[in-house]
Amino acid sequence: AEWCFNQNFIIIIFGGILLIFLGKKLKVDFIAVLIAFYWFFINMIYCLIFSDSFNFNRILGPLLLLGITYMSIKIIGKGFWERFEKWIFYLTYISLFFFFFQLIFPDFFERLSVVFGNYMADFYKETRPNAWYIFFYTYSPILGLSYIRNSGFMWEPGAFAMIVVIAILYRWFKYGVKIDKHTIIYFIAIFSTMSTAGYLSLIMIFVIFMIKEKKVWRMITYVILLLISLPFVMELDFMNDKINNYITSYHESREHQNVRLETIEYDRFSVFAINLKRTLEYPLGYGAYTIKDDFNSDFVGVNGLAVFMRMWGVLGLVYLMYAMFLFLKRLNDEKSYLVLLGMSVICIMFFSNPVERSPLLYLFVFSSFLWNKKRLYYG
Repeated sequence: AEWCFNQNFIIIIFGGILLIFLGKKLKVDFIAVLIAFYWFFINMIYCLIFSDSFNFNRILGPLLLLGITYMSIKIIGKGFWERFEKWIFYLTYISLFFFFFQLIFPDFFERLSVVFGNYMADFYKETRPNAWYIFFYTYSPILGLSYIRNSGFMWEPGAFAMIVVIAILYRWFKYGVKIDKHTIIYFIAIFSTMSTAGYLSLIMIFVIFMIKEKKVWRMITYVILLLISLPFVMELDFMNDKINNYITSYHESREHQNVRLETIEYDRFSVFAINLKRTLEYPLGYGAYTIKDDFNSDFVGVNGLAVFMRMWGVLGLVYLMYAMFLFLKRLNDEKSYLVLLGMSVICIMFFSNPVERSPLLYLFVFSSFLWNKKRLYYG
């Protein structure tokens, strides 16, 4: 929605949450102060080393999102993630209902753009003029695509798959690996997204399911089913073509022009390679400042994990991985190798989505270190 990208709106949200935080007389944890200090530190050091000006407004944006995430966890307190997962479930359930009717009445959904299309951000409408948004559902048809993808309540299908995958992992690592009403709805939702990253994550989730199976004959059956189905899944149009295109683009260093931003746009693998190279050149982190490609040109591209690494540096990335490990480990003291598998699933989704400034990513940054023996923040 248009208001999501308005800095004033983010400031108002931050101010409102801050008033509630202060009204409840909650204590600020040392980890929050340390992260905020580190963010200012890496930005100031960057400006000194690269002789750039200190842009306070640019630096303030990510800090506001960090604050919103941190204070939200503290304010909600007991059962934060439990409530969060329930919200995901209910919104997913509603979105599947809308998606089902979209499949039956596509023309009707397209006409609704006149009513709800004004809520969309202008740059989104430029590429998808018939799109519309009503909080619990996003209608986002892609011109020339022969199949319909479900964006759910998120901004696009890949993002919808990402948040659903996180909900599955939360339930499984807290309550045990089992197929219940929530996971069935989540699986259907991922299938409806036609998301490459979503399907790859689903394969990894199925591996976790097989490992947790106690009966050997069932595990063998699941392995056989996976081996049989895997070639068919990889041959799907949105899997095979997209993966081949990424590999070809990376090896040939291909890019295309982003007309709206008037700059070069790279694919996910190329964005990762460029950001990794710049991070190895300067491991401390570039903070809120941008980098250039190998041709000294500005560029854009999606890869949340790579951009987070470039922003926060090697130390920031190590911290994120450690926080993610603790988050999954402390849910139910699961075995470390399963926790690592769960982390890989989340990383696949963060690799394919622009989450470097998202409160969703920052939930992992803070949640693990606000843990206590009473499980205050997990219910």
